[in-house]
Amino acid sequence: MLCLATVSVWFSLPALCSILLGPYVRFAGSDAATVKWLTTGTNSSIVEYGLTNSLGWRVEDPTPTTNHAVTITGLKARAKYYFVIKELINGQEVSSELFSFESDYNYSVPPAPAVPSPYTNDSMTQVYASVAEGSSTTRVWSAAIASITAVAMASWPTNWRAGRS
Repeated sequence: MLCLATVSVWFSLPALCSILLGPYVRFAGSDAATVKWLTTGTNSSIVEYGLTNSLGWRVEDPTPTTNHAVTITGLKARAKYYFVIKELINGQEVSSELFSFESDYNYSVPPAPAVPSPYTNDSMTQVYASVAEGSSTTRVWSAAIASITAVAMASWPTNWRAGRS
């Protein structure tokens, strides 16, 4: 992948961006996406992004790494975003080519709001809770019912147990 920037000496030379793999975008929630990429050398992680190719916003992680991940938050639903990856090479900020992603393809489920139960607590609430939790009382009753069923099955005529023959 080729990134262009000018390095001022006596004339302009293109500098190469060291992106080895990527970038790829993974949605991290209903309004967030993480841009990931690998580089050949360690560098900070910089992504400039926006709703047009003029960009306008910037997310940066100054920690030098070769395995980059920057999370963009506050994304609008059903919008196309443009972004570039930037890195510092010889003191110059170098941009990648322009990439894009669409939040239409974000199938993350928004978090469910905390809503109190519409069911009132009654005399059976604790029983239901203990069954759901698998309490020792529930296990004892289950074992007792299994034993009674086994005794009852043993006393039934053989032809009633495994299909009538």
